[in-house]
Amino acid sequence: MAQHPEVDITPGKLLRYNPTQHTRSSVYKQVGKDNYHHVMVFIEAYLALLLDSPIDEAKPIEVLRKFHRTLVEQPLRETILRFASIADNIIQTCVMSSEFTLTGEFSEEMRKLPIFREYLTFRRTLDPVVLQYILSFLYFGKKMDYIDENLAPDALRAWLEVEQELGTLQFDSRFTEPLRVIISHWLESFDDTTLLPKHGPGFTAEGFIDPNEKLDNLTLDARDRYVFRSTSFGRCGVDRRSVVSFPDHVGGPKVARWKEVPKYIHVMRSICMEPIERMYLQQEVARWLREALKCSTCRLMVDFNDQEPNRHYAVIGSYNYTVDTIDLSAASDRIHVDLVRKVFPKKVLYYLLGTRSALVDVGFEDSFIEVKKFAPMGSALCFPVQSIIFTAVVVLAHLMRAKSMTLDTLSSEPWFSESDVDWVITQTHTDPEGPIHKLFTPRVFGDDIICDYHVTDDVLSLLEHLGLRVNRTKSFRGGQMLRESCGVYAYDGHDVTPIRFRVPPHRKVLDVKTFASLIDAANRAGDFGYFALQSVYINQLKQKAPEGWKRRVSHAPYLPFTGKREAFGIYSKNVHAAFETRESPNPTDLTKPWFQRTEERKLMLAPIRSDIPESIYMEEYALDQWNRARIRGGSTEDDFSAPRVRPSATKVKLGWTPA
Repeated sequence: MAQHPEVDITPGKLLRYNPTQHTRSSVYKQVGKDNYHHVMVFIEAYLALLLDSPIDEAKPIEVLRKFHRTLVEQPLRETILRFASIADNIIQTCVMSSEFTLTGEFSEEMRKLPIFREYLTFRRTLDPVVLQYILSFLYFGKKMDYIDENLAPDALRAWLEVEQELGTLQFDSRFTEPLRVIISHWLESFDDTTLLPKHGPGFTAEGFIDPNEKLDNLTLDARDRYVFRSTSFGRCGVDRRSVVSFPDHVGGPKVARWKEVPKYIHVMRSICMEPIERMYLQQEVARWLREALKCSTCRLMVDFNDQEPNRHYAVIGSYNYTVDTIDLSAASDRIHVDLVRKVFPKKVLYYLLGTRSALVDVGFEDSFIEVKKFAPMGSALCFPVQSIIFTAVVVLAHLMRAKSMTLDTLSSEPWFSESDVDWVITQTHTDPEGPIHKLFTPRVFGDDIICDYHVTDDVLSLLEHLGLRVNRTKSFRGGQMLRESCGVYAYDGHDVTPIRFRVPPHRKVLDVKTFASLIDAANRAGDFGYFALQSVYINQLKQKAPEGWKRRVSHAPYLPFTGKREAFGIYSKNVHAAFETRESPNPTDLTKPWFQRTEERKLMLAPIRSDIPESIYMEEYALDQWNRARIRGGSTEDDFSAPRVRPSATKVKLGWTPA
């Protein structure tokens, strides 16, 4: 009989995990070289999570061994997806109708899992802490990064299938014309007189992420100069124009580049990286949109920089059932460019289409395709445009209710005024204890839509008429006791958001990205009170030497512990004694060399080299961003106007930091 590792539990609930050769070979054979070390950490973390049960001081050793065999000997992805499916069924069937259904339909599959006692406890007590643990256990591996070369073709195939579906869509003016009136009213103050573009934080189609690289390779073609001809580029003053002057583009057409990124363990997400110039200009058009919305009632429903209102509403809806949460599938890819043409005013549409990437390189030779979607995920305008459209849909549903209209009686002829758009929102409220006769104010953040339960049916119907698809698994309505929005799961007024394994794939040696991710994962586990899980992440930091440093980190004090939760480091309420300290002059007051400060030697991030010289445009670009800040009242909204530290140019090293 095959031997399995001993899993011991100390009084401190720490996990001693010593995988045998059988375990290592079984995992290696199942997941391959690229995933082996990553999956071994995942298995250790999963076993640790089992020790963090809120009702058991310690799981029987045989329960741990049995669960370990499940992870090692059965197909891992199938196991993870099966667990997630059980969780989906639990949260979808928790309904406020009778005592039996408050905890969902009884799952026979839970009998086979090592958290069956926790499941029975939840069904008996409705304890949200126990439910959060159950969801954490069942969803733990669903979003694990998993390297599988077969997932990329599947993602591209699904992306192209959406394109084919868009080709069959036709839009009824009965739905689009009211949306155009609403959106036009919100964007009346759209102001394009000040042109101060900026770079985005991500990679571009050309593969650049450093602002210096972006600036040195940015060129403007005839289309760019024509679209922004009324606010020409060049050194013509800062009141109306950018001060940066770029050369003309030479060569073929500018195209976006398709790319897959991890989403779930079995699915990749399709995004597109925009050309440098497109992203540079899209960021300014996005600012114009945000500024215009601040002068309208839309600001009461949308905040592009704050997800907290949506999360708060999810908690409200989970205990008074007055608001429903709607999630859409592939929303960014299903916004047809023709829909945008029909619902946005001409002045705004001019810039939306003028900065749009219509061609996408899907990775094959001469494989540029002209997309029908307005903008794939990756465009700076994708998020604000879809948020505006979805908010208008919900407001239209409110107007339909106020005017006693139905989908069948809708007309493309004016049946409400612009003042009605504002009035219908002023009749709503955000107070959970507010008047019953008033509906709740909608909240929208991307494809996360929250609306009053009275208008949910009309909202869903309108979305489907516009070619959108509702994600039924993550949408909650009516008497369901769960609500989910912007990553927050709420049950009966309690936040029960599960913790997940989100450490990126890595080998024996930790890179910078994994180093930072493990610190974040350790802090998250501590926030949840899952201290056995936290110890696994901390041990990973202690045991694996960072890149470029040959000495094994065997002392915890070398790790960056901190007493401030918002600071970079492992948060701890107890002060950890430093392994090495020294007294050093305080650089903040060099006029007083006798003024000393205590420094500790800890792991820290440092640049490998600085091989990218500062762009000749950086000084002018910084001036643009200063003017942008002046216009906005003190914020540039640009965290990347200075050179960004990249993982490929950064290392982990021992260094001295203030104590």
